[in-house]
Amino acid sequence: MRPFIILYLTKSGDKSSTAYNEPYQPISYIQIKGWLESCIKLTDDFPSVNVGIKYYVDLLNKKILHQPPNTIIMNVKNLLLEPENVHVLKYAKELTVALSEVRNQKRVEFFINAAKALDAMDIQFRPVSRIIPPIGVTNIWGNKNQGFTCFDPGTYLDVANGIRIYFCIEHNFVNLWYGLFAVKTDTEAGTNSNAVKELSRVKELMAIKLPGMVLSDDWWSCTQYFYYNSLAFGDDNLSYYLATSMDAIVAQFIAEINEYIGVWKYTIDELRKELTHVQ
Repeated sequence: MRPFIILYLTKSGDKSSTAYNEPYQPISYIQIKGWLESCIKLTDDFPSVNVGIKYYVDLLNKKILHQPPNTIIMNVKNLLLEPENVHVLKYAKELTVALSEVRNQKRVEFFINAAKALDAMDIQFRPVSRIIPPIGVTNIWGNKNQGFTCFDPGTYLDVANGIRIYFCIEHNFVNLWYGLFAVKTDTEAGTNSNAVKELSRVKELMAIKLPGMVLSDDWWSCTQYFYYNSLAFGDDNLSYYLATSMDAIVAQFIAEINEYIGVWKYTIDELRKELTHVQ
């Protein structure tokens, strides 16, 4: 008996036309979606895992299964066709542009509000582009790889090989995330294989307190993604909540940052003890 089984993955579990007599098991993205949905309730006590599962379910629906919220679409269509609203159809192109501008404006407002809330934490955050160079807070949404870096001495760690580990917040228009980033202190930022080795112990300690993190082998490590109502930061549908629940979204974001920094400070203390012991 073979110690493995071949899984043939298609959108709807179709059988292979080229497998001939080779044994295999058809599997579909619909099945995978069902498995993920069954895991959502089981992970209520693990928020970071829970939102990650919801993100992948949403990704399957939108990008692979192409299952839009048909009920909502039909409701909007019927609303537009009401006699008192039908004139809006004349401005379809303008409406598309206006929605894009609303999307951008609300995310700029988010970063402005987030900056005020971060200042209230009495920790030294600074709006930056690519971890170090300073920018204005209203420019954060203008390009990807921009956000905030924490320069408070109590929240960064100097390790061997001239590497400093910072707590950072960054976006790429699709997602907003926060985590740890290692830079060469003499070159601001760049690539250095030593960073991977230095981050390995950091990842080990952080994972104990914050399960479900993305433990990257790159300069970014121990990353958490921000979601609100299972929506990624760049999701068009988040614009509605940013327009109606900005305070709640910022409050949730700051609460997550507070929790993460608390764990990171504990990790810094542990690492400093280890580094002192080694010396």
